[in-house]
Amino acid sequence: QAGQSLLHYLQHTRRLEQNLLQDLTGQSTSSSFYRLNIATNDDSLTTWLLSTLQETLIREKIVLHLKVDDQTQTHHLLEAGLVNACISTEAIAMKGCLAEPLGTMTYRMVATPEFTRHWFPQGLHRNALKMAPAVIYNDKDHIHTDIILARYGLNIDSYPHHYIPSSTAFVEAIAYGLGFGMVPDYQIGQRLLTGEWIEILPEARTD
Repeated sequence: QAGQSLLHYLQHTRRLEQNLLQDLTGQSTSSSFYRLNIATNDDSLTTWLLSTLQETLIREKIVLHLKVDDQTQTHHLLEAGLVNACISTEAIAMKGCLAEPLGTMTYRMVATPEFTRHWFPQGLHRNALKMAPAVIYNDKDHIHTDIILARYGLNIDSYPHHYIPSSTAFVEAIAYGLGFGMVPDYQIGQRLLTGEWIEILPEARTD
């Protein structure tokens, strides 16, 4: 009985040691791959993240465990120790971390021509915005709501809105004419040049 208790203790201790080493180095004794836990926003994941990391992940044998949240919230996952790194709008690093600028994503308020003609025949104004449906990523995404509140004094309860928490489906919703919303240039592509979409409020442009 004493031997069994000692064996269980040693097995438990060994598991704790392996978990600690993996947390510190990112590599487990049973695999040649390192693991990185990264928090990212969905737009970055959909557009540029994997293509940017591809070469390094393959060369250095790294596997990713990604957590997706709004770009204003990902740093909370880093603070809680749930990830090794995050893509965030926070420019100031928390204690024990480094903040490195990665670049800029530009967002524009867009809609299809048909949607614009139907809901904004006289242009964007307060009464029209109270009637037209908006497309918003989720309740943590404040890019759209902050602009409408600051410019027109309308809070989110003042107008109809879709919550579509998928970067790809979000763009599809606007393309289908379900609403208007803030889309990054990466996903707009050539749509403004071809006339498929219209930038309905250039002053809303946000980096």
